[in-house]
Amino acid sequence: MYHKSYANFYQPFFRSVNIDGEHLMEFNYAEVLDTSCVEFPHVHDNHEIYFILEGSIRFEVNDRCFSLMKNDFLLLTPGQVHHSIYDPVASRKYFVLIFDLYKIEADLSSGTTGKSDPITVIDEPFIIGRGAMRSRNILDTMFDNSNALGDNPFLDINLPLCYTSFVLSIMQKLSGTEDIVKSQRESREWNLAIEMTRYLHTNYNRHIAIKDLADHFHMSERNTARIFKQYFGVTLSETLVRYRINYAKNYLLYSDDSIEEIAAKVGMSTTTLQRRFKEIEKISIGEYRQKHNK
Repeated sequence: MYHKSYANFYQPFFRSVNIDGEHLMEFNYAEVLDTSCVEFPHVHDNHEIYFILEGSIRFEVNDRCFSLMKNDFLLLTPGQVHHSIYDPVASRKYFVLIFDLYKIEADLSSGTTGKSDPITVIDEPFIIGRGAMRSRNILDTMFDNSNALGDNPFLDINLPLCYTSFVLSIMQKLSGTEDIVKSQRESREWNLAIEMTRYLHTNYNRHIAIKDLADHFHMSERNTARIFKQYFGVTLSETLVRYRINYAKNYLLYSDDSIEEIAAKVGMSTTTLQRRFKEIEKISIGEYRQKHNK
């Protein structure tokens, strides 16, 4: 595939999302492509979604040709030979997401958890959906947030959340279970989860507990914890650590601050920053800075 990249929304950090305590969604690639993209027939070992943002596109999947219009989508299971048919004069823009779904498996002997082999989300090799407006609204919100925040570390957690909501909206569209009341509630909770990440982004260098979030959003601690766990799949403390490590990486790359100064700026002790940095990045702070010539 050859193309001039329009925008790349994939972030390798925090790419797995715990959906419901039983399933894990893992994202491998996401990008917005346009008329400059030239695809050749190819195959993925993962699921793939094409969502048409502007114009129309002709596709070929397993020797079958068809057209998709604005707000239509194509969901492919692994192993399907496919490509979008190049038309140099047609104006088009589309979003591509490659992902897999796993079942979380517990190892009772070790007390740890793992994941199953990938689960196929549909029985057919591929399926087409028309007029997926809820999915389009989720993408538009994601694009707006991405444009507003640029390279901000906030995106590292926000994007997988958006991807998950997008995939689930596609599945609801296909299954015909887009109950209006349920969708409105999910939409409110999804927006609230986004606001929670904004709050954490603004206050990452402070001590924050579930009570602080609950008080800020005028909710019970129980409901706050439920929404946070549902949409992020990890604890509040672990999420804050990931934020702080990402900010620390920025300071290491773009400042001459000492490790002690960086630790103070991100709200961690020096020893905790050094320990958690190595746990997450698999490299020490000194090695990281040396690697990037700082």
